Amino acid sequence: MRKEDLFESMTAIEDELILRSEGERGRRSQRVSRLAGGCVAAALALLLGVGGYFLVRPVGTDGDTTDGSVVQGHAGSGTEEGMGVDHARQEKQETDAGQETQPGQPGTPAEVGFETPKGGKEVAAGSVDVKMLLNYHEKSNAQGEGGEGVVQNEALCIAPIPVGDYMALYEQVSAKSTEVLKTSLGTPVEGTDNCYRLGGHRDLQYLIMEGDGEDAYTLWEFAYFLQDTEYAYGEVLRLVYDIDSAQDIAQIISRPANMDGSDQGKALQQEIGEKTIEDRKEIEALYQVVASMTCLGSNRWDLVGLGGDEPQQMLQAVQKGRYLTLVTVEEDEIDKLKYTGITGRFYQYSGVAYDVLEEKDREMVEETLGIR
Repeated sequence: MRKEDLFESMTAIEDELILRSEGERGRRSQRVSRLAGGCVAAALALLLGVGGYFLVRPVGTDGDTTDGSVVQGHAGSGTEEGMGVDHARQEKQETDAGQETQPGQPGTPAEVGFETPKGGKEVAAGSVDVKMLLNYHEKSNAQGEGGEGVVQNEALCIAPIPVGDYMALYEQVSAKSTEVLKTSLGTPVEGTDNCYRLGGHRDLQYLIMEGDGEDAYTLWEFAYFLQDTEYAYGEVLRLVYDIDSAQDIAQIISRPANMDGSDQGKALQQEIGEKTIEDRKEIEALYQVVASMTCLGSNRWDLVGLGGDEPQQMLQAVQKGRYLTLVTVEEDEIDKLKYTGITGRFYQYSGVAYDVLEEKDREMVEETLGIR
């Protein structure tokens, strides 16, 4: 199967998920489960070398999918200071604080307390560190030195999960063990009856899904909103990452793009190096730009425009590209956003593209990130 055919198949799957999700939003609670992926499985197995492909979609609480097909398998294997929080967040905080907990027992939140750090935002004390859950394998960096590694993914599994007024696409990531996940459950995700936040977390960056069978608990990471209309990235920051303002961001780390693995490419990446942004004015300026930009959908590599695969074009992509990590005041790390100066826009993997920045914003972003 050609790469173009694969992207068309993935787009068709996403369209189906959007349509199905529209019919599910009226439900008070829904169970999320995993289905076999069909013809796309073979395509991904051939092109990506993965062991399998699974599509996950919402199903009713009786265990049947909304179209009557039977579920195969299970969901397993793989404020600004001085400003008040919104009503929904306040209700959530009051619920968290007043709930009796039984750590490690399915369906109950982990036992956590809350404290107020500098900046005036309430933060969970003793919250689960996702790095203790993720299953990494070693990977050297551009200079050939050993790094922390990347998260293992033995199969591509996706799940549509309700987040506020949106339906979000989550991807399964490899966890160390189901036992570790079982003891890391936090509060339930609204609109589902088998998805949970990490213990002590209010954000929805990572979720734990409870299923049936041997691998009953699996770990999932937010990818993007499944929408047939455009939306502002500020909605993602607010609803998924619990970022309401620049005050919720402690620092921003900028790293060079790494698509060129040649000797010249690696040398350029080493020359560019890593930059940590802690200046509050710079963080505020970057936040205002990314929060206001509009998402134009996934599989939009035609808009991202990284250039061709000729040596000089690859070097230009590295020179003009930066990968960002937003570090929150709770020390969570968000590493989805990437920037290319070739087209002057932010993007993500899966070809999620955002609108082109205005000239003044582009100049500010590139100066702050050190793009020449």
